[in-house]
Amino acid sequence: MEISWGDIFFLYGVILTLSFASAFAWYWLLCRVRGGYATSLGLLTADSIHLAVIFYWANNKKHLTAAHLGLRPGRWKPIVSGVIGVGLGILLVMMAKMFPQYAAPHFKHMTSQWLKWTLWAPFTAVGFSTIFAQPLGEELLDRGILLPFLKSKLNLSLAVLLQAAVFSILHLRWVMGNVQAIPYLFVVGCILGIVYHMSDSLYPSLVAHGTANFLSLSAMLAR
Repeated sequence: MEISWGDIFFLYGVILTLSFASAFAWYWLLCRVRGGYATSLGLLTADSIHLAVIFYWANNKKHLTAAHLGLRPGRWKPIVSGVIGVGLGILLVMMAKMFPQYAAPHFKHMTSQWLKWTLWAPFTAVGFSTIFAQPLGEELLDRGILLPFLKSKLNLSLAVLLQAAVFSILHLRWVMGNVQAIPYLFVVGCILGIVYHMSDSLYPSLVAHGTANFLSLSAMLAR
């Protein structure tokens, strides 16, 4: 079923509104008691809403399958998608150092503490949200839905650039409004968009996104 501009605005509008509302609600309710728990619950709730809206819209409004959203084997073998995804995720984290105005100081201190948190990060609430739920929601929305739609309306270059711009601007909610992060996030969005186009699958960009978030979160927790 064809996707319209109305669908795109509906998805982004509802997801942003409900995500922000839930995050602020948890923060307001719990920050005076346990700020860390409030942040974790806020992230989990926001990411859960993000995924729920996408799957509700896809299944009940458009009757789209997971394959229609990009969750399909694509042109690359699974092992190739996995290896490229992990390698690209590591490269994205290393690339952050090229943007000193964005790269947080914790990237300079990847020591034994970082290795310890690398083992623990996926098992924390914020870790599950950041490493699994958040990449899935963002890749489904920005690469699985928005990019193919833009490709049907524009040429490939403009489609990739536009989805990368949307990806970077929407990320301001997760980087505390740090506008200096936009150039780096824009480049990341372009790379992930190109990978999705080349592979015809969401899995490589999803693995890359999750790997990059995993390494970044581990470095932050190790500080």
